[in-house]
Amino acid sequence: MEEIINEEYEVFLEDMNRGIIFNRFLMVDDYEDEYSHNEIAEAMNALASRIRQWLHENKPGKYIVSVSLDYCIFVMTVKEAQMRNVSTCTLLNIVK
Repeated sequence: MEEIINEEYEVFLEDMNRGIIFNRFLMVDDYEDEYSHNEIAEAMNALASRIRQWLHENKPGKYIVSVSLDYCIFVMTVKEAQMRNVSTCTLLNIVK
């Protein structure tokens, strides 16, 4: 899954360069036929960690990273999260 993590991370970086305010990464449905849920969860956590590190270094306080192990990784601006009425728990995931 390392290659998939790298590909998804490159998409994330392209999104950041284009100013995308909301996206989903590593959709479970796309991989559950080939990988176990444990493998997907490990990949999601690894990718989320890389994304958080990049956001911490480059856009602190501007984005939220939320991992839903049965669905995907959500990355969105704080403003977008508020417009989508995400839960208070999710709003606590602001990358500082």
